[in-house]
Amino acid sequence: MEIFFSDELRLVYALLLQAVILVGAWRFVARRVMTDWADRAADVLLISLLVQYASVALPGVMGVLNPWTIALSTVALSGGLFFVPWARGNGGTPPAARLSSPKSTGPAQSLGAGEVVGGIDRWVVVGCALFGLGYMVALNLNQCIWPVMANDALTYHFPAAVRWLHTGRLSLWETWFFNPANTYSPLAGSTFVAWWIAPVGHDALARNVQSPALLLIFFAGLRLMRAIGVRAGVAGVLALALLLARPFVRQSIIEKDDLYLVAFFGCVAAGMARERLRDPLGMWRVGAALGLMLATKYTALMALPALLLMADTPKRAGWTWRRYGVAVALVLVIAGPWYLRNLIAYHNPFYPIRVTLAGKTVLPGLFESARSTQLSRVGSIASILMSGDQSLPMTPMVVLLIGAVMAAARWVGRIGADPLVRGVLVGPVLLLGIFVATSPYAEVRFVYPAFFLLFGAGAAGIAAWVRPGWAQYLAAGVVLVTSAVTTFSLIPARVPIVMGLFAAGSLTAAIGLCLLGAVRIYPGRAREITGWTAGVAVLVLAGFIFVSWRGYLRSPAGCRAAAVACYRTQYDSQADAWQFVRDKLPPRELLAYSNTVYVHPLSGFENDRPLVYVPTRRGVTHLSDLPPFTQKLSGEQIVPAVSAALTADTDAQGWLERIKATGAKHLIVFRSEWVAEPPELAIAAGHPERFDVEYENDVARVFRVK
Repeated sequence: MEIFFSDELRLVYALLLQAVILVGAWRFVARRVMTDWADRAADVLLISLLVQYASVALPGVMGVLNPWTIALSTVALSGGLFFVPWARGNGGTPPAARLSSPKSTGPAQSLGAGEVVGGIDRWVVVGCALFGLGYMVALNLNQCIWPVMANDALTYHFPAAVRWLHTGRLSLWETWFFNPANTYSPLAGSTFVAWWIAPVGHDALARNVQSPALLLIFFAGLRLMRAIGVRAGVAGVLALALLLARPFVRQSIIEKDDLYLVAFFGCVAAGMARERLRDPLGMWRVGAALGLMLATKYTALMALPALLLMADTPKRAGWTWRRYGVAVALVLVIAGPWYLRNLIAYHNPFYPIRVTLAGKTVLPGLFESARSTQLSRVGSIASILMSGDQSLPMTPMVVLLIGAVMAAARWVGRIGADPLVRGVLVGPVLLLGIFVATSPYAEVRFVYPAFFLLFGAGAAGIAAWVRPGWAQYLAAGVVLVTSAVTTFSLIPARVPIVMGLFAAGSLTAAIGLCLLGAVRIYPGRAREITGWTAGVAVLVLAGFIFVSWRGYLRSPAGCRAAAVACYRTQYDSQADAWQFVRDKLPPRELLAYSNTVYVHPLSGFENDRPLVYVPTRRGVTHLSDLPPFTQKLSGEQIVPAVSAALTADTDAQGWLERIKATGAKHLIVFRSEWVAEPPELAIAAGHPERFDVEYENDVARVFRVK
C-alpha cells in the first residue's frame, strides 16, 4: 500500500486529501445555508465524512479499491461539491430560540439570519470550539505512541479495512471465535479506517479515527442546544461540556465506531429543528446522517425509536413528498447495500441474528440474542451507567437529570406539541429502557445517544427556567465544570496529564481569540492577518512533519518499536507471539491462524501480511455453515458457544488438505480461555512430517508448514 517512498510525503498527501474534502464541503454548505460558521460546521463535517465513506465504498463495491481509487474518488467528489452550481435562494434561516411559550421566563430570541453569532456569543463560541480542539489534539498526542489496542478494533474494525485494501473489494471479514454478528454488520467505521490507512500505508493515523466524530458531536450538540432555546454562547459552553464528558472524550482515543453512531444520531436530532428542515439542505442532511448512522452498526437500530419521537417534525415543517423521497432514497443508497447483501445471501437483513415472533422464526439466523444477565439488577445497571471508565459520572448525570425534570415540569404541555422538546426529554428515558430490556451486552456505549439527548435536556432546563443573559452562562458553567472535572480520575499520576490537556485547550483558545480580536480591531486588514496566521500555521505543521514524523514512526522509541511493549501491558504473552510473527516471518507471506480474535497485530506494522483461518470442523468453510444455536445467547455466552461449535466434530484430514491448498507457509495457534487445547495442536503433533515448531510460549505456538 505504499504510494510514496517518503514517510513525510505520505503524511502530507493524507492531510492534503482531507483539506480538499473540507474546502469542497465548506464551499458547498456556505453557498446554501446562510447562517453563521458555527451552525454550518456540523454540515461541513457531516459531508466530509460522507465523502470519506463514499470514497471507500464506491470503489469497494466495484472491486477496484486501492489507495489510488480512494484518492481519485475523494478528489472527484470534493471537486463536485466545490463546483456544483449555486441555486440562489434565501438559504434558510437559523433555528429560532424556543422561548415563545407563554410560560417561558424571557422573551423569544430570534437568532436572525446571516452572522447570527454576535457580541459576547461570538467570543464564547470561538473560545469553546478552540478549547475543545486543543484539548482533543493534546489528548491524541499523549496517546499517539500506543498501537491499536481495543478488542473490537483488533478483531474486525481494522482487519476488515486491511482485507478490503488487500482484495480491492468490500468482502466479508469473518470474525471467527467471536460474535458472528460483527462479520455481517454494516461497517461504515471500517471505511473511515481504510480511508486513513490507504494514503500512508499503516494505521498510525487511523488510531485517532474517532476524533472527527468527536468534533461532529460538538457542533451537532451546539446546533441542538441553540434549537432548544439557549443563546449561542450558552450553547457553546454546553457543547464543550458534551465534548469533555467522560463517555465521549474517553471514547475518542479508542479505535471503535461508537462516536460515529452518536455523531450521526446527533446530526439527525439537531436537524429536526423546524427551521433546519426548511433550509435547502434539510432533506439531504437528515437522509445522509440517518443513512450513515444505520451504516455504522446494528446497534444503531436501538437508537431509532428516539428519532421516531420527532418523526412528525418534517410534516410540521411543510415537507412535500419529494423531500420525503429524497431523504428516504439517501438512506437506502448509503445504508441499504449492507442490509440488502444479507437479505439476498441469507434471507435476513440482520443476519446472523434470528428474529422470532410468538415462537415462530420470522427471519432465519445462527442465534437469537438474549438480554445480558448484568442488566437484571438495579445496582448493576447504575454501576454500568455511572461508574465505568466510559460511563457518565454521577455528578454530571444528576445535574443533567435535574435540568430535564425542571424542563419537563415547565414545558409539560409542549412535549406533545414540540417534537424537539419531546425528543430531548422523553428520548433518553426511552433509549435507556430499550437498553435495559434488550441489550445483549451490558456496555454503556450502547446508550451514548441517550447521553447526547440528556445534554439537550439540560439545555432545555436552562431555557425553561433561566432568563437569557449571564444567569444562563452561570447555569451552563455548572454543567461544564461537573462534566470536565469528572472525565479522568485525578490520581497523582494523571494530574500532570490532565493539567496539560487543560493548558493545551486554554492556549489554543487564547491564540484563536487573540486572532479574532486583531481582526475585529483592524477589520480592513482581516485578510492580511488571517493570511499571515495561516502561513505561520502551515510552516509550523511542515516543520513538525519533517522533524518529528519519521522519528515517530521509525526511531527505537517510535510507535513501530513501542508497539509490542504497549501490547504487553494488556495482552501479556500474546504480545510476545505477535512480536515473533512481526519480526521473524516474511512480511507479505500468507499466515494461517487459529483460536484467536485479536488478529490485527499479525498483519504487521505496514498491514501487508495476509491472514487466513481454516476451520477444523467438518463441513464448515464460512461462519454461515455453522448449525444454528437452539438456545438464546446473551453477549457473554456468544464467544464460548461459537468457540465450542468451531472446535467440535474435527475433520483432521480435510483440515490438512485445506491448509495445504491455502499455500500458507506458517501457522500460529493460540490457546484461549474457551479452547485450552485447540484441535490444530493435536493434528500438528500427529503429523511431524508436515509441521515444524518454530516458536512456542504458554499461549501460542508457531509452526512452519512444510
